[in-house]
Amino acid sequence: MEEITRLEQQIKKLRRDSRDDLKEMREKLADLKKHDAQRLKDYRANRNESDAVKKYRRNVEKHIKELQDLLLTNTDKKYIPEPLKEPVARFLESLMPQMYSRSAYKKHNKRNRFM
Repeated sequence: MEEITRLEQQIKKLRRDSRDDLKEMREKLADLKKHDAQRLKDYRANRNESDAVKKYRRNVEKHIKELQDLLLTNTDKKYIPEPLKEPVARFLESLMPQMYSRSAYKKHNKRNRFM
């Protein structure tokens, strides 16, 4: 009889321990899910910001290219007046280092080296 009560007590203890372990695992899983959801949210916000920066960078690069073309070629309809050519050239020169990171600048130079 004592053996049976001892075994019943062991079974109750094992069940209680397993319930506690399960509860603990569920809490850890919930914490991990919250953490992953926050990381995903941060990633998406950063990606959207990067996409916006790329969009504006392309737009600025397009306008710089147009100004460079106007600076180098004069037509009857589109041109930069002679007194403004030097300030425009200095302005474009000041923008160019900011337009490309070092790696993009190196890639650009490698592509255009043999042209």
